[in-house]
Amino acid sequence: MLLQLIALLILFAIVGLVCALIFLQKWLLYFPQVPQNYFSPARPEDFPKQGPHARFRSPSFYKLDYEDIRITTLDNHTLQAWLMKNSEREDTNSIPTLLFLHGNAGHIGLRTPFYERILKGVRCNILALEYRGYGNSSGTPSERGLIRDTHAALDYLHGRDDIGNIVLYGRSLGGAVAIATASIYRDDFEKFAGLIVENTFLSIEDVVHSHLEEIVPDRSYQRILKKVLQMVLRLRWKSKDRIHAIKKPVLFLSGRMDELIPPHHMDTLYSMSTSKNKYMKEFFYGDHNGTWCELGFCEALEEFLQDLY
Repeated sequence: MLLQLIALLILFAIVGLVCALIFLQKWLLYFPQVPQNYFSPARPEDFPKQGPHARFRSPSFYKLDYEDIRITTLDNHTLQAWLMKNSEREDTNSIPTLLFLHGNAGHIGLRTPFYERILKGVRCNILALEYRGYGNSSGTPSERGLIRDTHAALDYLHGRDDIGNIVLYGRSLGGAVAIATASIYRDDFEKFAGLIVENTFLSIEDVVHSHLEEIVPDRSYQRILKKVLQMVLRLRWKSKDRIHAIKKPVLFLSGRMDELIPPHHMDTLYSMSTSKNKYMKEFFYGDHNGTWCELGFCEALEEFLQDLY
C-alpha cells in the first residue's frame, strides 16, 4: 500500500511538472521585470532620480544625446526605443547604426552602461529596441512577436535620412531574434549590412538539454526527460536551423566563462555559419552578461564595423 501511494505521488508530481511546462514555459523565458531580489522596476522611468540606480532611468545620466521614440508594428503594437546618435559625429548617416536587441530579462534601461561604453569606444549609433510586453511597449512577448518588432524597427530606421547602414546586434535571446530576422532578410542587401551576436544559443531546447545534463548525471534519466521535453516544449528559437541562410558578415562575440549558455553553443553556430565573412572573438573571462566589459571588446566591434565599409 505504501509503495502504491509513493508511486501515485510520483505520478502526480510528474503530471504536475509536465502541465507547468506546457502552460507556464512562456513565462519561464520572458522576464520583462527581473526577479525581485534585484532592484528593477518594470519601466526605466520608475527608477529613483538619485542614488546608484539612477543610471538606469535613461541615457541622459551619462550625458548621451538620445531620442525617446515610439514605433508601431504591423499588428498595431506600440514599441518604445531609444535612438542614441554619436555626439562626436555631425554626419551620423556615414557611420553604422547598431539595432540592439537585448536578452530575455529586464528592459532597455538596464543596459545604459553598455550604451555609454559603446558610444564612447566605437564609431556608431545605437537604436535600443524595447520588445513588446517589456518596459513601455504594449503587447505580450512571443517568438513571432519579437521578430515583428525587429522588422518594425528596421523599417523605422530606413525611414530616416540621418541614419546610414544598419547592423543587427543581439545578445543572448536577442541573438536569436537577430538571427531569425537576418535569415528572413537574407536576400535583401539593403535591409541590413551585417550581424553581431553575443553569447547566444543554438535553440531553447539545446539550452535546456545543456542544463539537464548538469543536473541529472544519469544518462538513462536524461533520455527520458529529453523525450518528455520534446513533447511539451513549445518554445523554439532554433537559431541552428537559421544561421546557415545568412550570407552577410557575422561577428560572434563569445564569453568563455558564460554561466548560462555553454560557450559550445556559440562555437557550433560559428561552425554552422555559411557566411564567407564570419569572425569569432573570444573573451576568456567574459560571463553571460558582462562580456562587453572585457578588454578588447570595443576594438573587436570597431574592427568588424570598419570592414563593412
